[in-house]
Amino acid sequence: MAEMMEDLSVESSDHHLSSGCIILGMKVIGLNSLKNLLLTKRSGELEARLTKFLLTPEITKGKDVSLKVEIQNEERLQILIDLKDSLYVKEASEATSSQSVRFAYCAERRKWFWTPNDKNHIWMEVSHESVQSGSRKGEIPEEKYLKVIRFLRTEKPILERRNTDCNICA
Repeated sequence: MAEMMEDLSVESSDHHLSSGCIILGMKVIGLNSLKNLLLTKRSGELEARLTKFLLTPEITKGKDVSLKVEIQNEERLQILIDLKDSLYVKEASEATSSQSVRFAYCAERRKWFWTPNDKNHIWMEVSHESVQSGSRKGEIPEEKYLKVIRFLRTEKPILERRNTDCNICA
């Protein structure tokens, strides 16, 4: 089984047969591994490979067993992969300050904020998709940053309080 998942950078941590189903625990190693796992699941390749390696006579012990692959939070994981892919540029040319955005989480307020990445930070809650004040009032970030803003607004991920001062409150 280890060889079967090696190219996906996934480790099998446990499997057992219970009530006609195989429960398989897997450890995903990194975002590329997660991306590959989601791609092979959607194409049906993951189910075919798992069926070949798991539904053997020694595992099923003569029982009629079928296999269905389910990844918890699959849609949310795909959104995270898409966000990562849209933001990552391997060899980006130097961008002007108006082309990038910084994000910060305020643990005290339990809210996400964003600002155009320039000298005079004007922090906006992610409920706003355009700069709200200052010389850049009304400017809208690039689509890739809007995707992140919308994700943070709808999903509201929470970060634990750290021992550093909040960029927003400082």
